[in-house]
Amino acid sequence: MNRRQNEGTVKLCVLSHMYPNVMQPTKGIFVRQHVQALAVESTAVTVVSPVPWVPAWLPILRGHWRDLRAVPLSETTAEGTVYYPRFFTLPRALWRAHEGPSIARAGAPLLDRERFDLIHAHTALPDGDAARRLARRHDIPFVCTVHGYDFVWLRQEGRVREAILRTFREAAHVICVSERVRRACLEHDPRPDHFSVIHHGIAVPDQISSAERVGSGRTILSAGNLIPQKRFAELVEAFSMVHEGMPDAQLVIVGAGPEEPRLATLASQLGVDQCIRLLGRIPHAALLSLYGEADVFCLASEDEGFGIVYLEAMAHGVPVIGSAGEGIADVIVNGENGLLVPPGDKQAIAAALARLLRDGALRSRLAQAGRVTASLSTWARNAEQHVALYRRVLGLKDDSPI
Repeated sequence: MNRRQNEGTVKLCVLSHMYPNVMQPTKGIFVRQHVQALAVESTAVTVVSPVPWVPAWLPILRGHWRDLRAVPLSETTAEGTVYYPRFFTLPRALWRAHEGPSIARAGAPLLDRERFDLIHAHTALPDGDAARRLARRHDIPFVCTVHGYDFVWLRQEGRVREAILRTFREAAHVICVSERVRRACLEHDPRPDHFSVIHHGIAVPDQISSAERVGSGRTILSAGNLIPQKRFAELVEAFSMVHEGMPDAQLVIVGAGPEEPRLATLASQLGVDQCIRLLGRIPHAALLSLYGEADVFCLASEDEGFGIVYLEAMAHGVPVIGSAGEGIADVIVNGENGLLVPPGDKQAIAAALARLLRDGALRSRLAQAGRVTASLSTWARNAEQHVALYRRVLGLKDDSPI
């Protein structure tokens, strides 16, 4: 029995290096929304979001490092206090398998002082690896959420994979954001009862009428980190095919990353650079506004754990094209509330785009069905499922406070 079971509300520590901060307000915004929903459920949550330590001389080299140094050690938010302890790491993947011990050392003083009852780590590595060390130190359980790239790293041999598997073995339970992720985890740790699915939620907007939509009938929106597995290059190529028959079509891409120069060059080579807008990273509220201007949302990426942007688009009445066999296939039924295409298949992407852009009745039917689907995917539902899991892990009764 948990030591605080009879003492009132259980204290939860959420450990996530992805949590937003004043310098990176859109980073891991879904983790903040999860915590906010838990707060509504009257769960006592403290967030520990480790930030890489940056020496004083490094900020002169890159703005990113200056931003990291500017992150405060803590801040008070609407959902409570968030701590940003510093941990040591190295650029890129050079230190990935070693970040867990470093984060555990950074978070230890707070956990020594606060005496939490449960740790919830977001990502198996590095947060889950750190959580298992802290949980062992304090003799408390921890749970871990696998969001996406964790299961991709499982394909690698060596210390990274070993660290993730140790996290799985020692966790009280592992939460996956989709069946796609769960299946991938079970390939490496075949314990079905140890892994369960809890989908992300969204903030569902008020009902959007067709009169409020300002789409031109030819605007395609996409959003995500500009990295190879998101397959934005194939989307640009598919758009160029569609553009030949629909010269008034436009493609808007939201996001930043190493693929941005390549996408700009590709658009120019294909002669569609005047019809494509690369907006970079924008505030989340600005992305929500862009849904109102879009006629189609398309993201045909691979290794996609779930993809909240799909649900956001559906909630705003935008018909969606997603990836078959990836995480979003849990909620999109091809031809019923969206379209699914093979990840990165530019011919299939082009065909789906052309079909939706030409068929207003199909867009309307998929949009209406998509709104219904999205309306069920709330953060409140997400919080309820997590609270039920916390109770099971802690051995608490269903009506006990948490």
